[in-house]
Amino acid sequence: MTAAFRGVLLPTGGGCTQIGCDCCNGCGFSWGLAPRSPARHAAPPLKVLIQTPDEERPIGAGMSDCELGVLERALPGPDVIVAGTLRVTDMDSVEYQGQISGAVLCVVR
Repeated sequence: MTAAFRGVLLPTGGGCTQIGCDCCNGCGFSWGLAPRSPARHAAPPLKVLIQTPDEERPIGAGMSDCELGVLERALPGPDVIVAGTLRVTDMDSVEYQGQISGAVLCVVR
């Protein structure tokens, strides 16, 4: 099913290596789309991972552990609209219930 959603990109999953030093651990995660602020009494919002046409996996990022604070302070970022083919995977998942493949992203200004 082709669908379009508006929301914010948030990091999900992944983790960091556990080397015992400051600013030397590598961290990786996927980007997911989630509603900016769901209504108090609305049904639970659908959260989805995003896969662009040229990639085999959902989009992700990596950085050192000392950079995570900068990222967390910048979130949530601007609204984005993501359109593509929606595949619902697990409606009971706490994290993300589906994935949009062949996705096109547009930043809302």
